[in-house]
Amino acid sequence: MQLRTHPLMAFNGVPNRPPEWIWADGLRNSYIHPKGEVGILENVRRSIVSADRWFFITIRYHGNVYLGRLTFDHQEFFSRSLNC
Repeated sequence: MQLRTHPLMAFNGVPNRPPEWIWADGLRNSYIHPKGEVGILENVRRSIVSADRWFFITIRYHGNVYLGRLTFDHQEFFSRSLNC
C-alpha cells in the first residue's frame, strides 16, 4: 500500500492528501494554482504549533514554492509516517 492511500492519512475522516497549496515564494503568477499531487517535493517539517498532528510540506512548481499542511487524527501513525 502506498502511504498516500493509507486509511489513516486523514483528519476527521477526510483524506488529507493532496493538501491545498498556498503560494510561498517565487515569481508570482496568478494563473498557476496547483491542484493535486504536482511539483517537486522540497521539504517536510513537523509543525512547532501542533508537533503531534501537523506537518508542512513544500513543493516547487513552475518556478514557485508552495506550502501544504497535512493534519492527522492518529498521533502514532503521524509519527511513523514522518519517519518513513
